[in-house]
Amino acid sequence: MTTRRSLVGWGSAAVAAGTLALLAAGCGAQASEPQGSAQARRDVTLEWLAGANAVEEQIYKQIAATFEQVNTPTKVAFVNGNAAGTDWQVKLETMAAAGTPPDVAWHGPEWFPGIVSKGIYKPIDSYLAKQPKNETADFFPRVMEQYGWEGKQYGVPASITVMTIFYNKDLFDKEGIAYPDGTWTFEGKYLDAARRLTKRDGGKLVQLGVGNPHRDWVWPWAGGADYLDKAGKKVTLGQSAEAAKWFQFAGDLRTKYQVAPSMDEQKAMQGGTRAFFLTGQVAMEIEGNWTLSDRKLIKNFTWDVAPIPMGSKARATPFFSTADMVCQGSKNPDEAFSLCWHIGNTASERTLSAEFGRVPARKSLWSHFTMLDNGLAPKNRKVIVDALEYAQSAPRFRDFREFDSRTLAPLMAQLNEGKITGQQLVTDMLPKLEQLAK
Repeated sequence: MTTRRSLVGWGSAAVAAGTLALLAAGCGAQASEPQGSAQARRDVTLEWLAGANAVEEQIYKQIAATFEQVNTPTKVAFVNGNAAGTDWQVKLETMAAAGTPPDVAWHGPEWFPGIVSKGIYKPIDSYLAKQPKNETADFFPRVMEQYGWEGKQYGVPASITVMTIFYNKDLFDKEGIAYPDGTWTFEGKYLDAARRLTKRDGGKLVQLGVGNPHRDWVWPWAGGADYLDKAGKKVTLGQSAEAAKWFQFAGDLRTKYQVAPSMDEQKAMQGGTRAFFLTGQVAMEIEGNWTLSDRKLIKNFTWDVAPIPMGSKARATPFFSTADMVCQGSKNPDEAFSLCWHIGNTASERTLSAEFGRVPARKSLWSHFTMLDNGLAPKNRKVIVDALEYAQSAPRFRDFREFDSRTLAPLMAQLNEGKITGQQLVTDMLPKLEQLAK
């Protein structure tokens, strides 16, 4: 979703066949080629780089095939940046550094600042200005903002993912606990339910009240705190005691309350807590709708989604997306933009929604997403769309991996083992954030 990992365990060939039919049916309803693109379609091959698992790769190739059908003789060569254990971002940067960038690159918002600031992407404002206003206005504005940089636009959005609570209804029913809803708070009904739903037998973990508590970096939002000011230039995390409070709450879920797995328990879980949710051993986890296709595998219990609980000041709810960019140095920029626009058109976004449970980036398709009957639970998908009203984007550090994996993660590991406090975490992190914000 963004780079989202999925469990692959369902019929790839059947999925691909059904997708081609779906895309073909939608081609007549929406032009695949944007206004102002290359008038004479040329016999060129576009390279489209994206990170994908095996199922996603098949779907992306089907989208590429429908582009070829309406843009003959232009062809598309799909390059899976995650193939053979590689990292798509590393592959992109390596190709660009060698002077052979792909024509189009898929991206998520967390990693976008670090790539665009290196000059790897080409602004698309001149192309967007030639498109019908109602077409560009159809994209969710805050997703467009995720792919803007220093006053210029770079990405054509294709899908949105939002984090919510996924919960096992059967476990709630067994304990006689009311399902999560918009009235829940983290410190109230959420924590109470988590305590009742956590089961240990002689110290051995049998059932978790909470699987994945949340993304580590999200917790300050629960108290209205944030890492950077709106301009993304000034570090603000130390201005409020709420940040330390909510980091502490996250650690307490594992240490004080013991409703989430200890670090030792989590290390022993092969496949992580999400795999345990799929087998019915986790009552609640906060995850994104990019995991809906994984949950199609669930047959032995019922589940649903609910809004993330309120903190002291806000619902700490991140949203992510995917978009496609024209690479600087492409020899075929007009055709590359046409492909970006095709990936973000109505037919393609319907496909991504149907196959993977992603919210379309086009607002006009949101009702389609909420009413879609494609065999993917939950039925109550409106909860996911409604969360976009208050959801936030990830902090815009130029090097998000340095922020998340190398700065925050080691401190969270100490917090989750009870070795430091939430306040110590914030104090230790501030100097590093100042360096990252420069």
